[in-house]
Amino acid sequence: MASSHESEEVHFKAFRNLSPTISLYRPADQVTPKSRSLSPSSPSLIILTPWLSAQPRHIKKYTDAYRTLFPSASILIIRTTVADMVYRPYSAQQADLKMILPLLQNSSGSEEPVILLHMFSNAGAHKASQLARAYHAQTKTVFRCEGMVFDSTPGVATYSRIVDAMSVGLPAIPILRQLLACLIYGLVALIWLQSLASGGLNLVERARKDLNDLTLVQSRRGRLYVYSVKDKMVGWEDVESHAREAEQNGERVRKERWTGTVHVGHMTNDGERYWGAIKSFWNSSADSW
Repeated sequence: MASSHESEEVHFKAFRNLSPTISLYRPADQVTPKSRSLSPSSPSLIILTPWLSAQPRHIKKYTDAYRTLFPSASILIIRTTVADMVYRPYSAQQADLKMILPLLQNSSGSEEPVILLHMFSNAGAHKASQLARAYHAQTKTVFRCEGMVFDSTPGVATYSRIVDAMSVGLPAIPILRQLLACLIYGLVALIWLQSLASGGLNLVERARKDLNDLTLVQSRRGRLYVYSVKDKMVGWEDVESHAREAEQNGERVRKERWTGTVHVGHMTNDGERYWGAIKSFWNSSADSW
């Protein structure tokens, strides 16, 4: 049986690992992400921040589709660990991201890269907010994306929903699943107690706030929210309220509301609709901009 490391190498063999949680793919004929003037109909850099415990085989379904949809684009995967969600300081998490900040900035004599930021679940939203904060801390400027896709996020933090979100991707083996579920309950209790003791926002609330803070992150063409009324981990009302706030802030917003899909299960349920929504969002946003 292949180890998890070997499995990751198989699924991400076209990617270069920059760290244990960051991987980069570049087309063979591309040295650096292309500027907006070179490829206006395509992003030059796609950033994926997957859900917690997303397996390489699951992430690969998205990277394969993006490589087909936008073959000239580079793809950056930034994963979130349980430690990030539970006890690692934000300062440490942002320090991990410093190595990739040059990819998000214009180099000498070139324009800014055309970035599509695609986040999944609250863990992906958390990582996106940490990326925006790291960018702002280093550049003192707002992190400008060309477009943003919110898949099953952002939610509102409740104890049960955090537990459910962290349980996505647990193994199907009953005994192992039960043991890990018990661990998750304890970890979420720790998160909850820490936020209560500090009197500050927990990471879900902070990510939700950050991603509508136009001093931290903006999207030139707009943002697409993909969500479901059947999602038990992130409420559709919470997603829609975030979208309304973004509109009030002046952001262009499109919503793709599903009725029968589960958390981060939209693409698996109907890939044609899912990728059609993303392609339509990107193309129509380009036309209106």
